[in-house]
Amino acid sequence: PETVNEVRAFIADDSTIPKSGIKTELVSRVHDHVSCGYIFGYKILVLGYWDGLSFYPLDFSFHREKGKQADDAKQRLETANKRLSAQRQKVKELTLALTTTQQTFRLVKKENKGNQNKGANKQVSKAAGAVTRARGKLKNAGSKYTELEAKAIELRSELKEVRHKHPDYGLTKKQMGQQFKKFRDAKTPGAQREAEVDVKKTTNLMNMLKRAVKRGFKADYLLTDSWFFNVALIKLISKLNKKHGINLLSMVRMGAAKYCLVSNNRFYNAAELLIKFERKAITARSHNSRYIKVAVTYGDVRVNLFFVKMGKSPTWKLLATTDLTINFQKLMDVYQIRWSIEIFFRESKQYLHLGKCKSISFDAQIADATISLVQYTLLAFHQRMCDYSSFDGIFRAALEDAMQYSIAGELQKMFWLVLEIFCCFEGIDIFDFTGSLIRDENACLKLQRLNPVFNESLHKHRAA
Repeated sequence: PETVNEVRAFIADDSTIPKSGIKTELVSRVHDHVSCGYIFGYKILVLGYWDGLSFYPLDFSFHREKGKQADDAKQRLETANKRLSAQRQKVKELTLALTTTQQTFRLVKKENKGNQNKGANKQVSKAAGAVTRARGKLKNAGSKYTELEAKAIELRSELKEVRHKHPDYGLTKKQMGQQFKKFRDAKTPGAQREAEVDVKKTTNLMNMLKRAVKRGFKADYLLTDSWFFNVALIKLISKLNKKHGINLLSMVRMGAAKYCLVSNNRFYNAAELLIKFERKAITARSHNSRYIKVAVTYGDVRVNLFFVKMGKSPTWKLLATTDLTINFQKLMDVYQIRWSIEIFFRESKQYLHLGKCKSISFDAQIADATISLVQYTLLAFHQRMCDYSSFDGIFRAALEDAMQYSIAGELQKMFWLVLEIFCCFEGIDIFDFTGSLIRDENACLKLQRLNPVFNESLHKHRAA
């Protein structure tokens, strides 16, 4: 069977680059997933490459966040205005229909004037009834229009208030004016980097992926977290799969997105699918978990959904993959590779000072991040060469270190087993707990002090 060391993967994730001053060029208020709050800084998006043994950063971009509150309020107002416009058109149509009906009534009444037979009275009565119904419809439509108009006015006031409380990029106009600004020629790399700041991260990820594939990097999977999963990415992966054999493996939000169930061609959201298939959950002792595999199409692309519940955790996680041949065991093993980018972010910030540049120039911020990523690549390559390139070194080191690394390896296995049992006991989600452990510098330092040999083994293998 294929092992994790034989799997090659692109890995994408973002991290917060905090900045202390608002005068730094293009800085904004961004959401920090670690503190669950908002801080001034950038978001750095990184596309990395796992070659089976080591992680290397390939591409990156800086982003700022305009602010979700104002966008949400604006979206609600746009929806209300669309409904108001549609209702206005309906009122016009009903007004025209009433006018036509009244004209018909007058014509029928005139034609049957002085005619008292039963048929004539019936025609006049029918025309009068049509006028009454048309007036009723117009009255109801007018009332509905008045309600929608009041709602739109309310939402306009709400948007104005939200923009005052939550200005674009988390900065007032005065603060935006105080930021450092620099003119850049549109053809320069600096201008291209500046333009990337306001591009959606999901869009930029797809551009990075295309560049990486074009430059000859070969991978079996693209591994992402839930906020990157969308229809556009799925369709891109479907195209790349035909020529380059790349599949997507991603965490997915348990949201309102609809999936077409292959078995009956009906659409369900994640929660509805879980209710429908929860009784068919399979127990996987290898990962102390239960899972449900569901065949669906999403964005006209065939994918498999895996609902996963770890140990005694009360919540289900959802993963999706375009690899229709993968089983649950391999799915979990491959997705664990994604933790290597979390380790990359922690080590780059801790040891290579990623994001520590004090300059207020955006060009300097990009240059500083580039140097940090190049340093990480060189160090990862050096470690790879020292550990694996010299066969003489391998055999000499094997004689001296075989015992201690064997013990360290067993300790590492025991550590993760104990961690899994603990999470199961306490009903903690092991995905969230592992991520928090890797991101916590104090916890990692304590492990280093506890046993350097164990930590070295852990450092090499925890991503795998």
